[in-house]
Amino acid sequence: MVKKNNRSSVIKTGGIMEELHSRICGEKAIEQVLTIQLEDDDDILKCLKKAMLENEIKEGRIIEVRGFWKKGVMNYFLKNQYKSRKTLGIEKITAGSGKFAKEGNDFIGDLHIVTKIGNQLLNGSLLEGKTARELEIKVKFCRFLEAKTQKTG
Repeated sequence: MVKKNNRSSVIKTGGIMEELHSRICGEKAIEQVLTIQLEDDDDILKCLKKAMLENEIKEGRIIEVRGFWKKGVMNYFLKNQYKSRKTLGIEKITAGSGKFAKEGNDFIGDLHIVTKIGNQLLNGSLLEGKTARELEIKVKFCRFLEAKTQKTG
């Protein structure tokens, strides 16, 4: 099943051996992975939060980020100095991680990305950014199952 949000970003869910992989992680929860595919010029953090809200995810871990970004800002450490930088055109994100949790009507958390500038890999926190071409984010979360009522008698 494919759903589209207002920004026409594709959120794929469902199907055995497809984008949504599930396994039992306890008696009352199923661990799942949601794959979010963003299109050109989507706001990365807004689309991530919107996808988590639409799929009723209260807390999730970012396990993979791959694609390209532009018009963004990231913070990182380089030689024991804390730095901030803006993207210089279109840059590739080779990896990512992080954690987001619902707090009231919004989500709080960090999205850490690894991007390559020349011969140097930078690992830092994404503060803002837009998708260039396409970007894929995978979010791992636990879906808690309804408690079964016990019959007595």
